[in-house]
Amino acid sequence: MKKFTFKSALTALLAALAFAVSAPCSAEEFSDNPDLYGTWVLESMQYEGEKLIQCRSNGYTQIKYYGRDGEYACVQFFTINSDDGSKKITIAPHEWGKPAFWYRNGQYSEMGREPIKDGITWVDKNTTKGVWMNRHDVWKRIELPKPLLDYILNYCRTTKSDTKEIQSMMKQYLMK
Repeated sequence: MKKFTFKSALTALLAALAFAVSAPCSAEEFSDNPDLYGTWVLESMQYEGEKLIQCRSNGYTQIKYYGRDGEYACVQFFTINSDDGSKKITIAPHEWGKPAFWYRNGQYSEMGREPIKDGITWVDKNTTKGVWMNRHDVWKRIELPKPLLDYILNYCRTTKSDTKEIQSMMKQYLMK
């Protein structure tokens, strides 16, 4: 029987490390179109049978964020009049999750909902159209400054990830 030596153990360890380093590692891809990743702003929306609504200039818009790690956020922004007469933008997180979206072969799903076709249709690299229920949207890619995007995502993470205990206490003490 061959004696197991320190030298043979070291050789085996180095071989294992070499294999591990050379083996392809791939993180889960949440989209088969890498152009989806990033931040998108709602340019317009139109409910079937109604007039087109141009967002952003009317004091309302949304953004959707698609992270390479599966993070998804949908956030609404409203312009309101402040007490001093100035305009203030209010942030209202709608949805957040991680992982919480995927897009493959034209099928799109967010927040665990049933996948739909035509949820995202590519117009060009920086423009998509989408249909949700009876609303037709146009989204444009937008580059936000990192501090602003970090603020928005952290706000969503905090407000959209309360525990069952916190939810229970809010229902008990805040709602009748």
